[in-house]
Amino acid sequence: MKGRSVFTSKEATEIKKYLNELRSVGRDTQKDIRAHLRSFYKFYITDFTSSTSGFTVEDFDFYVERNQITVKD
Repeated sequence: MKGRSVFTSKEATEIKKYLNELRSVGRDTQKDIRAHLRSFYKFYITDFTSSTSGFTVEDFDFYVERNQITVKD
């Protein structure tokens, strides 16, 4: 694992906001968002999936339910 798997509830909310945004922007902006997730939150999508179909809020919540991502207050 390159990044973190434990986030505050505020960080988790912000990460999910960016994941939602990924679905509605162009490729270049997607790259910028992913870079921001990596640099600011140390959140690497590839730590959780190697799928090329995209990582969604539902995927994030799935990994929270499976205790692979922890959200703390």
